[in-house]
Amino acid sequence: MDFKSKPTLFIVVIAVILAVAGFWYWQSKKSAPTTSAPDEISTREKVVGGLGANIFEKSQNPISDKLPETNPFGKVEINPLKSIYNNPFK
Repeated sequence: MDFKSKPTLFIVVIAVILAVAGFWYWQSKKSAPTTSAPDEISTREKVVGGLGANIFEKSQNPISDKLPETNPFGKVEINPLKSIYNNPFK
């Protein structure tokens, strides 16, 4: 097979080889995940009570459990036809 007669096949093969080689090189150079240093951990512990934590606590709804009932009818029967019409599919 002569590559001069099939230049597109030659270009595709070279592109695939370069892509595989580039992917292999990228994977080999990818660094392993590093563990955080002890001074970073102590810094994170100091930030827990910082400005962000204070803003988060103040932005929460303090009366979330004390909201009134939103249904004005409660358990009152509001459908006048329910006692007259019996649903055959129920």
